[in-house]
Amino acid sequence: IVFDDPVSSLDHEFTAKIAARLAREGLTRQVIAFTHNIAFLMELQDASEDLAKAGTPVALTVHTLRRDATTAGITTDGAPWYALNVNQRAHHLDQLVLKIKPVYHDNKPDYNKQAAYIYGLLREAWESCVEDDLFYSVVCRYRNSVQTLKLLKVSIEDTDIHDIDRHMTKASTWMTGHDKSKALDHDRPAPDELLADIATLRTFSDKIKQRRGE
Repeated sequence: IVFDDPVSSLDHEFTAKIAARLAREGLTRQVIAFTHNIAFLMELQDASEDLAKAGTPVALTVHTLRRDATTAGITTDGAPWYALNVNQRAHHLDQLVLKIKPVYHDNKPDYNKQAAYIYGLLREAWESCVEDDLFYSVVCRYRNSVQTLKLLKVSIEDTDIHDIDRHMTKASTWMTGHDKSKALDHDRPAPDELLADIATLRTFSDKIKQRRGE
């Protein structure tokens, strides 16, 4: 069965019910849903997790459909940027840096522009880390519920606050569209340093998860 935006014009309560119903339907047949609604995607993911916890797992595969300047219908595996977890975002950022690394010496203005864009995404990834990892998705954008029981596993130390502030400040310094950003003619950090900044985010995220597990 194929749906095109099955929750258009529905409120959040019915959106959650439709997602749960489609997830259950996926236990017996293939369900394809096209949507531009990130909240609906989150509800589908939650519904599939609920079925897995109940002992009846259902496979959920997400693809992103987009267009560029000349081509429509471009598909990529996985959810769009705003629905990715921290590790997925870090991997995406790594790939972006590797693409622009060859122009670092040959076309510095273009590199600076692309690196500034990546630092903007890195700052967003740090925000996602605060939401998903540090606060364990107790309150999550695009989701309507507040997972209060997860507060039992939230642990925040002073060093966490200092680390987040330091690295988000650096990302804000080099990104565009921010009051503190440098002018584009000011050279951005080299690719290796940018990759190291992304690795720092990944390490911080893993540290928080490990602490929670302990």
